[in-house]
This record gives sequence, structure tokens and C-alpha cells, in this order.
Amino acid sequence: PPRLGLRILWMSLGILMMGLSLSVLIRLDLGTEPYSCFIVGFSRQLHTSYGNAQLMAQILMFLLVLLFGRNRIGIGTVANMVCIGYITDLGNLVLDALVPGSAWGLPAVRFGALIPAMAVFVLGAALYMAVDLGVSPYDAIPFILCASRKKISFRVIRMAWDFTFMILGFLLGGTMGLVTLLGMLFLGPVIAWLRKKMEPSLHKIS
Repeated sequence: PPRLGLRILWMSLGILMMGLSLSVLIRLDLGTEPYSCFIVGFSRQLHTSYGNAQLMAQILMFLLVLLFGRNRIGIGTVANMVCIGYITDLGNLVLDALVPGSAWGLPAVRFGALIPAMAVFVLGAALYMAVDLGVSPYDAIPFILCASRKKISFRVIRMAWDFTFMILGFLLGGTMGLVTLLGMLFLGPVIAWLRKKMEPSLHKIS
């Protein structure tokens, strides 16, 4: 792609924003978006870090994408698989060092940080997708399912996909809360809308 280096820079910024905002959302204990809810529960069952659990889950899904949707794979696919979880782990370490644990239980902190953290996550996800360097295996599979089930809209498939992982996350011990429910209903459409708004500007400078 033209100006590949600049597009990789935008992609890296988006991944950084997503990973750091997830570390805040995890600390707020109001739930995370459905996939991260699953990873939190998965990590607790395996007694490992968020980053390790995220990488293992993404590798399993990557094998399916490799078989059925290879055109969805790009630099961004690998970057998402490897980096987001460990950026979240790093953010957790920094937050634990800077913010007293008791502060996260204060209503002013929990609800005051919620909207900024969600906004950073949505902006980061839209930026990451807008540069068109591949999507994560988790995001690619609904596209693959939609291609094979043409009578069902992508939005329905995506919501069913997110709902499945939300329930799996809850069963595994992940925190399901307000953010999880809102993420299942609105996160995909909001990110898609914002991505379309960002793409023309990014393509002009990339």
C-alpha cells in the first residue's frame, strides 16, 4: 500500500490506544467489551496474564481465518494478535504503580474515567481498522460467517458473535457489566461509522 510506513504508524497508535484503554476498563470493574470479557475470564481460568490469554485465543482463531478468510490477513492482524494484550498488561502494571487500589472503588473515579476510556478505545479501534492493513482474527471471523450466510446481515452475525463471547466470558469468570452490554449492542456500529468518517482523511495523508 502507498505510504506503508505512515499507515503502520497510525495502526500502531490505534493498537496502543486500545491496549491502554482496556487496562483502565479492567480496573474500573464495570465490564469490558465482549471479547475482552472473555479474555479476562480465560486468563483467570488459566492463571496467566491477560496478554498471554489473548495471544492464545487469537492464535486459535487465526488458524480458522487462515483456512477460510486468508484475504483478511495483513500486518495489522499479526500486530493486533501479539501486541494489544501485552500493552494491556503493561498498562495494568503502570496503573498499579501510580493509582492506589482503593481509588478504583470510588464512584467518582469509576464513572469519571469510564467515558474517556471507552472513547479512547473506540477511536483506537476505528483508527486501526481505517488504515486497512488487516483485522484481528476475532473481527475477521464474522466477515467470513457473513460471506457464507448471505441471507443474514453482518450486523446480526456480529451481535450474535459478540453475545456468544460475552456469555463465555461470564461463564469463565470474566466481569460482565454495563460496558459489556453496551459494547455488544453499539460498539460495532459506532466503530464502523467512525471508521468511514476517518478513512478519507487518512487516505489523503497516507
